[in-house]
Amino acid sequence: KTSAGSIVVTGEGGSTTTNLQQGLLKQWVHFEGDSADLDAVEYDSFNTTSLTDNGTGDYDVTIANDMSNEFYVLMGMGSSNRGVTVDTDTILVGSYNLECYRYADSASQDPDHVMCGVAGDLA
Repeated sequence: KTSAGSIVVTGEGGSTTTNLQQGLLKQWVHFEGDSADLDAVEYDSFNTTSLTDNGTGDYDVTIANDMSNEFYVLMGMGSSNRGVTVDTDTILVGSYNLECYRYADSASQDPDHVMCGVAGDLA
């Protein structure tokens, strides 16, 4: 237990270190994309304020505590052979947009499960 602003952890082999704060996800959410009420079927989340369904396969995610800039790393995936893409123009310090599609024909699709996470620095 420490009150340090930065915690360094020695890696498994003992020769390398990891900065714990830099290695943690700062926001993530797992939700059901094919529901009419996204907030009712948010399976789990961290640092997420709200979800907005903009139409088939199109979702906005609002981050509770903003990121320090819009150059954070965003990862996402969908279930049942569905892909997730992010238009970099939609990445803001407090929100981002996800678009889900079917691999077979690239058609917009609402997956059963959408999972995404953010790594980077909080504001």
